[in-house]
Amino acid sequence: MTVLKLGHLGDPHISQRIRPDERKRAINAAIDIFEAEKCDLIVIPGDVYEASASTADEAEMAEYLIRMGGIAPVVICRGNHDQAGQITALGRLRTAPDALGHRHPVLVTEGADVWDVAGFRVAAVSHFTKAHAAAQMTDMQEQDSATVAHARQVLAGHRRALAWFAGPTLLIWHGDVAGAVASNGESRRDAALLLTVADLAGVGASAVALNHIHRGQTLDPDGRIWYAGSPYQKDFGERADRKSVVVATFSATGCLVERGEYPLPQTPMYKFEAILMPAGWQEVEHHHPIGEWRCSATRPIGAASTGPSVLRWSDGSRVRESRAIPPRSLNGDRSTSARHTASKARLSRGSGRRAFMTH
Repeated sequence: MTVLKLGHLGDPHISQRIRPDERKRAINAAIDIFEAEKCDLIVIPGDVYEASASTADEAEMAEYLIRMGGIAPVVICRGNHDQAGQITALGRLRTAPDALGHRHPVLVTEGADVWDVAGFRVAAVSHFTKAHAAAQMTDMQEQDSATVAHARQVLAGHRRALAWFAGPTLLIWHGDVAGAVASNGESRRDAALLLTVADLAGVGASAVALNHIHRGQTLDPDGRIWYAGSPYQKDFGERADRKSVVVATFSATGCLVERGEYPLPQTPMYKFEAILMPAGWQEVEHHHPIGEWRCSATRPIGAASTGPSVLRWSDGSRVRESRAIPPRSLNGDRSTSARHTASKARLSRGSGRRAFMTH
């Protein structure tokens, strides 16, 4: 049976300020998976960059796309973090040749487009904003309602574009879907600009590939609507997530045959806390040899400030490194505690067996 394979990379969020080594390791591992699985098409539904991209950010993304383009065509749409005009230039990249000497295109939209590429018909929809509604309406709820209504109109247009195509059809979109679970474990039910699973299923695509939520998950019983999740833990709020990329297999007639999640390498992230006791800071120990650490100290409102704390880690016999944790100002009566937070510390193999906080 002839099959077509889709590779889906979640939100890269490229920034030289956000765990660059971890990101490069994860995304290059994802590209290795796409190559090993012989993907026919690769999609990145938005949040290519974290914010306005630096020259180094653009060069890093170009390296990834040159590699991906040596495997298959790549389709990208704009996410809410991508600045206007910055991802358009990616469509002009000259990609690496594949085994047969072909150079595959990088197709980019900052709005909504439909392409026939690599045996797929792909409808790509960028992140919806309230800008068009805000120009005409002053009421925030009216703006939200108008934007959701516009999004549904766009999806209805794509339903017509995808109808009657003989092969697999794909909708890629960057945004919030009601019921999706974020990395902090909260269900996305209160965001202003929510579409529903029924909205997306109504497009009639063989599959719907989503970016925006960083925790990978499927949203429908058939497994045809999913978030790939970000390829690396962007911050400590994602430390419980297990990161992966998605490879989906389709029949030539458009049926989703199989969807696989392929784990990506990740450095463990740990977070622990200490509490100010009458005699001083409570000592807290964690016995993890390798990883990135964030340590915070909490003191009740009204407790006297006792100056900076120290984060130390040792190999069980002597302290190998210490780091001061400067006190931060209290938020007053609105909170029940205040925190002193250490900047994240990376422990490499052999550098420590025990981490603890003392004052």
